[in-house]
Amino acid sequence: MSPAKQRASAYTSLATMIEAGVPLERSLELASGSARGAFARALKAVAAGVAAGQSMSETMEAHPRAFAPLDRTLVTAGEHSGHLPLCLRNLADWHGFRDHQQRQLMSNMLLPLLVLHAAAVLAPLPRLFLTGMTGAQYGMQVFGILMVPYIIAAVVIVIYSMPNSGPARRVLDHVAIRIPLLGRALRQLALSRYFLVFSVLNDAGFSAIESTKLAANVGGNSVALDLLRGGTESSRQGRRISEGFSRRLDAEYLAQWQVGEETGMLSETTRRLSHQAAERGQMLIADLLKMTPRIVYLIIVIYLAYMIVQAVKTIYAPIQELMY
Repeated sequence: MSPAKQRASAYTSLATMIEAGVPLERSLELASGSARGAFARALKAVAAGVAAGQSMSETMEAHPRAFAPLDRTLVTAGEHSGHLPLCLRNLADWHGFRDHQQRQLMSNMLLPLLVLHAAAVLAPLPRLFLTGMTGAQYGMQVFGILMVPYIIAAVVIVIYSMPNSGPARRVLDHVAIRIPLLGRALRQLALSRYFLVFSVLNDAGFSAIESTKLAANVGGNSVALDLLRGGTESSRQGRRISEGFSRRLDAEYLAQWQVGEETGMLSETTRRLSHQAAERGQMLIADLLKMTPRIVYLIIVIYLAYMIVQAVKTIYAPIQELMY
């Protein structure tokens, strides 16, 4: 079970048990039984903290590797508002969405990766048999073909394992946001997360300053979130939150936020904005998942064509020498 799926399942179970009247400590113990590894141990530690008199959010703060800023922030909001099950279900939906996207990516990329490895092994074979290439040289050529995708995979793993803040993460966010299609998807998902957290915090009675500040620091692409960070300072100065937003923010989102401020229905508006941004992000990710295998196939075809040309040159080179 993937980490995202574990969290979606655990938060759904917690919400259901709390709504049924099961004490929080017992609910956490039961939820940890269906989890695995470090996350299961973290849930047990949270249960122990609750038993010792701490709040759930306080104990989660002591385990930042197991509980992301988004998880900790929404649980805090749930405790403040008295709507912890609702916040847990919001978290379950978010992690369920992440799990779906990860499984879809793996499904779409499995066949292209198998074809890529087969091409890496088979493409240099003609040169191995027709030239004086040694086994070591053949192995190095196979490794050279596979090196680029392995490097890309390593970079992705590093990005996922890095903290949500810091100079290195900031640089990676700048690079990622400029990648066609992927950058647009990351932008929409970051905005969706901001809108969701703001809505929950606003409903929980947090001030506008606290809500905007926390929402801008729950993770996601930091470059995309820069579009919204000015809302905190604007609120601190007594102005409307939207007046501090960047003019580069999607005009549709900005207009809806302003209407929400004018009508006093900002929580409902930002919840709706979260759904809109998430849907757009999902559509962009779906397009990216369709395109990625095609790009891999194109690279394979180009490389195979190159290897065929090289093989033909190797075969006909001795003939040409004899003719001239």
